[in-house]
Amino acid sequence: MSTPAHSYQGKTEEEDVVLGQLLQVVLDDIWWLIGTAAFIVLAAAGYCYVAKSVYSADADVRVEQSDNTSQALTQTQTGAMIGNSSDELPTDAEIEIIKSRGVVAPVVAQCKLNFSVSPMTIPVLGRTSSIDVVQSLEGVKLTMTALGNDRYSLATPGVPLLEGPCGEMAKDNGVSIDVTRLVAHPGTRFVAIRANDLDAIAAFQSGITVVEQGKSTGVIQISLENGDPARAAEIANALADSYLHQHIESKQADAEKMLAFLKSERTTATEG
Repeated sequence: MSTPAHSYQGKTEEEDVVLGQLLQVVLDDIWWLIGTAAFIVLAAAGYCYVAKSVYSADADVRVEQSDNTSQALTQTQTGAMIGNSSDELPTDAEIEIIKSRGVVAPVVAQCKLNFSVSPMTIPVLGRTSSIDVVQSLEGVKLTMTALGNDRYSLATPGVPLLEGPCGEMAKDNGVSIDVTRLVAHPGTRFVAIRANDLDAIAAFQSGITVVEQGKSTGVIQISLENGDPARAAEIANALADSYLHQHIESKQADAEKMLAFLKSERTTATEG
């Protein structure tokens, strides 16, 4: 069955009309489309400029095979039989120790993770080495204002607390603060928060990741994130150092207990 040639010609003319209409729509709105695309590009560039980068730092700790000193002491003193698990590495227990308050608390204090000072406007430069407040002001947003001539003021909403110079400890109304550097126009304001120590420790514990690398490797990886790569590495290393310090102290305590027990046993045997 043949199709008339004029039907093909009709379809071609219709397609040309539709294509022409589409092209006219694009031409009519070309500047609107260009403006929209430019706005999206500028918005993305602005976000990349303003958004804070996040860096991850890792520190590795190797778990040593237990010498069972404390277990041997317990068995000798109590007569209890303790299973021999010398072939197993106590990785899970050491992970919990790393995340424990005894290891984390010194890091929070050393790295000053219990307070924050952030500008309300950017760019400004400042460095605060310490903030201590009475319990009623813990977790409260304080306003620090640059006064010029390397001076600043600190206040709660509507209640002045103190004024002080940079480079010196300022104390008043149950608050002490040491601002070591402040580069900002007079009137520039900052938000300062001194957290409760327990809250700061809990926040830090929730922000770190402590896992074993592989299965039964005995290598524990400590990971955390921070907007400053050097700061992230500093905190990760501080946590590893705190764990090692606690581990050494625990081993020394076990050895001292064993030595004291052996001395007491020798004395008893001599007297007998």
